[in-house]
Amino acid sequence: CKKQTVVATSSTEAEYVAAASGCAQVL
Repeated sequence: CKKQTVVATSSTEAEYVAAASGCAQVL
């Protein structure tokens, strides 16, 4: 999983970006 430099306006958006990258495994 690669770390991407993404500027999210909200934590929810950040989680969505992470999920789209297939790196979201946080509950």
